[in-house]
Amino acid sequence: EKKDIYSRSEIDIVVPSRWLYDIVKKSILSEKKVHLIYNGIDTGVFHPYDREAVRERFNIPPEKKVLITAASGGTKNPQKGGQFLLEALRMISPGKEIVVVSIGDKDYDPEIEGIEWISTGHIFDENEVARWYSAADLFLYPSLADNCPLAILEAMACELPVVTFRTGGTPELVRHM
Repeated sequence: EKKDIYSRSEIDIVVPSRWLYDIVKKSILSEKKVHLIYNGIDTGVFHPYDREAVRERFNIPPEKKVLITAASGGTKNPQKGGQFLLEALRMISPGKEIVVVSIGDKDYDPEIEGIEWISTGHIFDENEVARWYSAADLFLYPSLADNCPLAILEAMACELPVVTFRTGGTPELVRHM
């Protein structure tokens, strides 16, 4: 029934990653026009802010290493790989002076020895998100299912190195090393 409906429909499909493009071209929609248009972000908002100033604003000492992650639902969202993030953080030796900022987690602290945890909850102000990215040394994005994640693009626009899994469209955005 769907195939019949699609065959009679004049539609173009727009996808934000080569990964999804390839999936569509192998699907029931393979005969339709498919356009690849990557997601974009506002670089007037997402750009590096002065690291010292934003760390001072957020009460983060300059000598600390700041790791940041962002996910709707925080580390409790199973599709965003929070369990792998927490597992990796538990492997870090205590005394490394690490702060983890979790955008999306609200009132949560996994209490990992030697790691200070900051849960911001959801942040609606994009300028504030960009400031948090600018305060960090590394963006951790262990998502298990993503297409063309805006969070990766935003972090990179703030000149923040990204660590992520090779899943979905993320390899189109982040190259190894």
